[in-house]
Amino acid sequence: MRNKYEANHVFCRGGVYYYVRRVPHDLTSYYDVKRLCFSLKTKSTATACRAAKSISQRLEDYWLGLRLHKMDVPAIEVVKSDIGPDNDSSPLLSEALSLYLRLKGVGKGDVFARTATRNNGYVIEHLGDRPICSYSSADAASFRDWLISKHMSMQTDEEVGKLFNYVSSKPTL
Repeated sequence: MRNKYEANHVFCRGGVYYYVRRVPHDLTSYYDVKRLCFSLKTKSTATACRAAKSISQRLEDYWLGLRLHKMDVPAIEVVKSDIGPDNDSSPLLSEALSLYLRLKGVGKGDVFARTATRNNGYVIEHLGDRPICSYSSADAASFRDWLISKHMSMQTDEEVGKLFNYVSSKPTL
């Protein structure tokens, strides 16, 4: 019987946890093997579960990108070719912070503004101050891993995620 506390794709051999996952059938042409299997280099169940969830999310994002890359885009001929991440009119992340604080920070204390400013600084420190539309899911995964390597709390990660989601869902002003 499977331990209910273990994440998917985790198994233990000799006290060490491993990540095992079958490569999806439609993506086997990108791999030399039919399944991925590697050590998580830990004997801790909690650490293995956390690592497996992170790895699974990164693999899902990567696989989605491969699937979308192979997909034909309907009406691609009507898309403007001069619009892209480098030719983008969206605000820089530092500029988006001031908009975020102006719209969402009304009536909230200094702690709210200080937290948003600090978290924005973390993103800029790791990924740079770029237009908000230029950040990708790979950037978010890289940032998450950076936060973990700095032993930041999950609350910090969630607050930064809220900021990312908010500024990327708003139209530019």
